[in-house]
Amino acid sequence: MGLLALVLSALVTPAHAQSLADEAEVHFYEGAKAYDTFQYEKALTHFMLSNRLSPNSSAAVNVGHTFVALQRFPEAYRWYIVALGLAEDEKAKAPILAAMKGIEDKVILVDLKSDPPGATVFLNEKDLGAVATTPATIAVPPGQYRVIFEMDGHRSVTSDKRSFKELAKRHTFEADLPAITGKVVIEGGEGATAHLGSETATKSCDLPCELELPTGQQILYLLRPGYRSQPALVNVVEGEPVTVRAALVQISGSVVVDATERGALIEIDGEPVGYTPAVLLDVPVGEHELRVSKPGFAPFVTQVGVQEDQRTELHMVELTPTFTVSAASKVAEDVREAPASVSLITADEIRAFGYQTVYEAVGGLRGMYQTDDLTYQAIGVRGFGRVGDYGNRLLTTIDGHTTNDDQIGSSYIGTDFLTDLSDVRQIEVVRGPGSALYGSNAVFGVVNLEMRDSQNDTRSHARLSATDGILRAKVGTGFGDKDLGGFVSLGGGFSNGRDYFFPDLIDPDLGIDGSSNNADGLRNMMAMGKVWAGDVTLSAAYYGRIKSIPTGSFETLLGDPRATSDDYRGFVEARWRKTLNERTSVDIRVFADTYHYNGVFPYEEEYIYNDKYLGAWVGVEPRVTQQLGEVADITVGAETRQHFLSHMQSFEADDVGVEPFNQPLDERPTFQVYSAYALADIHPGDTVRLNVGGRFDAYNTAVEPLASFNPRAALIVTPGKEVFKLMGGRAFRAPSPYEYFYNDGGIVQIRPDSLNPESVLTAEAEWTHSFDEVVRGTLASFYNRIDNLIDTEDVDDEVFRFANVEDVVNSVGAEMELSRAWRGGWMLNGQVSWQRTRIGSLVDGDELTNSPEWLGAVKGVVPLGSSARLATRWRVESPRLTNAGDTTPVANLVDVTLTGELVRPNVEWGVGVRNLLDTKVLHPAGLDTTQDVMPQRGRDFYVSIQGTY
Repeated sequence: MGLLALVLSALVTPAHAQSLADEAEVHFYEGAKAYDTFQYEKALTHFMLSNRLSPNSSAAVNVGHTFVALQRFPEAYRWYIVALGLAEDEKAKAPILAAMKGIEDKVILVDLKSDPPGATVFLNEKDLGAVATTPATIAVPPGQYRVIFEMDGHRSVTSDKRSFKELAKRHTFEADLPAITGKVVIEGGEGATAHLGSETATKSCDLPCELELPTGQQILYLLRPGYRSQPALVNVVEGEPVTVRAALVQISGSVVVDATERGALIEIDGEPVGYTPAVLLDVPVGEHELRVSKPGFAPFVTQVGVQEDQRTELHMVELTPTFTVSAASKVAEDVREAPASVSLITADEIRAFGYQTVYEAVGGLRGMYQTDDLTYQAIGVRGFGRVGDYGNRLLTTIDGHTTNDDQIGSSYIGTDFLTDLSDVRQIEVVRGPGSALYGSNAVFGVVNLEMRDSQNDTRSHARLSATDGILRAKVGTGFGDKDLGGFVSLGGGFSNGRDYFFPDLIDPDLGIDGSSNNADGLRNMMAMGKVWAGDVTLSAAYYGRIKSIPTGSFETLLGDPRATSDDYRGFVEARWRKTLNERTSVDIRVFADTYHYNGVFPYEEEYIYNDKYLGAWVGVEPRVTQQLGEVADITVGAETRQHFLSHMQSFEADDVGVEPFNQPLDERPTFQVYSAYALADIHPGDTVRLNVGGRFDAYNTAVEPLASFNPRAALIVTPGKEVFKLMGGRAFRAPSPYEYFYNDGGIVQIRPDSLNPESVLTAEAEWTHSFDEVVRGTLASFYNRIDNLIDTEDVDDEVFRFANVEDVVNSVGAEMELSRAWRGGWMLNGQVSWQRTRIGSLVDGDELTNSPEWLGAVKGVVPLGSSARLATRWRVESPRLTNAGDTTPVANLVDVTLTGELVRPNVEWGVGVRNLLDTKVLHPAGLDTTQDVMPQRGRDFYVSIQGTY
């Protein structure tokens, strides 16, 4: 009864089901009775059935006891191991371990180990069934044994046959099971890691990668911070690579950004992501730096927290305008502190009014007026704009690179320049003498075009526009980012021109009725690009125009389609700008330029006069700026230009393309320019600045050497909302090769006997009051004294030539302006300018031709909803004196333009009317024409469309 008592005390484990438990209990009691009556074979059967029906340590240990009674000790040991595994606690295990210990001297023990563990173990033959799972200890009788280890995904291992004879000995079989592997290739998922089996497992590799994994089904977890985990079930097959493509989904939310300015660049953590207004999807969760910026405005920077699948909204981010100019001092500075009178035309204004040329854009600015002889357009400044000077007293630049040519000095501000202004982010107009920085040509001012750069929209675009009878097309694209990127643009224009009637030219004897038909066409083109990489910028441009001459200039045949004036201009420049330390910066330009002109002048059906000019030059300009403590900045620079190709030719021939029979002009006026300049910006306090400096230019010309020193000084006081500027300076202009050498053999023009450089002394005062961040009022006054003015003069009423005017030319004037700078789609500007320019005395001297005394203009933009704007410009101009002593009528010009955008597709559009009132406008003509005045365009229409992608 001892065995039965043992069993009864332990048989308390629950049954899997009541019926099985009942049957197991019956077999258990029958086994116990058989055991007590020494019927061991019968007891063994009942105990095994009981354990099979309801596995428990009591039944299993009784099977072991029964095998001991039968003297079958290996089997007993094995069942004790089974009982040990079913025991619930240490107390229950103790008697089982004691029983095992009691028979160890009657068996041979074999320890079975494998790497990795979990292998199924067979003795001698697999058909006999498995005996254990590693790690395990089994008992065997004396004999010869071979152990077979098997495990899924691993190669099986079979030991050598070993003979065991002595009882109570312990032996060990160990096996390393080589894994059966296949290749798994994980593509993509940069920044992620792969983990085998679970997300918490040790990293297997950094993606992308290749893994050798055991064959069979494996689970890989692809993990990356901020992304949802990607489990991948892979069936690994030996010798057959399996590819897994990482497609991690970012844990993200969205951000809605709108601003007072449309088209502002949005950056998140320094990466461009869109333009206002925008809904930014798939923004990673967490804290991010968000930056909204647009040229001409201070950037808005804030931190935004993005939550999973949530929307973060920033409505009406307010961008504050900044007023910076580079042309005044060759460095970016606040307009308030610039040592000059400055006006800015922003890209927003250019788009709103549909300006196509610089000539159009500057019309209506303080002191600026337009002159068009129907071949070339020029800008007059503060009462001075000589007809026939091709604008050579106004310096034009692109990002600081001079674009005036080297033969005439023409400023190129009309259709002979860029085909449109869509790549211009700001036009800077700097009035006053600029020779202290730029040398010759910067007599009355500098117009600088700041082009697209790393802060601008880099998307691709295609544009079509039409105005003034010119159809324009342009494509452009940008690439990269602010550290490495660029843009390129290609454009062209075409026009059949207009028909004109010139009553002054009617000559019945010659069969001339004054009509000029089909003789005003033009074709122009432009290619421009810029690339930046860190501190280095490479810029290049090439533009050209073929323009018919409708006016019979230089006494040519009126309306002859062969009469053309063709200009081609190009440059390439490399620039390195580097801030060496907190106080020192360096700026170095290296450049090369070209110029080509071809003019055809028909005088008879079988006689033409052909002018050809060629120019090419290279140069370098290094500049260093050094801060001296907290009270002064010193800029020192030098420049040299080597005009190694300068060729002026004139030919006489029977027709275009025919071998010439005479060459009246063949000059090679090469020249070199050597310059040095220095500027000191002294600011002893927050409200006072003194800017002084000067430039020395030495010319080695084909005629005679010349030198000029041109200083400037400006006192700027900025108490609170006021800005007071007192400015003075000197500028000069060296005679151009055209003025020095050109003659057409006495047909219309002869060569001068001599020419001296002209110079101007200027004094200015300007007061600006800021009513708030965007509204400002300005009062300005100026005085100019011009010596040795180079102008055209009649010689015996037959021909003209260039000569220095003996008398001094004096000019005095005042200007008043009230402006509300562009903000939120609104803009308003009004100005009145008065000047008096006289040869000799300001009181009773001779009035200068083409010099309007009064100029007035009002222009404004109002938003119409969120995606359209209405722009209006009204300009009034007093009469101008002509060469014949007459005056032009008052000019009264009204322009109206409506522009807007579509979001999908991304399209900008514009329509408008130029000279809405169809006012008759006349400009004085030069001595190269018989006419006294030139008619300007009447009412004209504007239309444009641009797609951005």
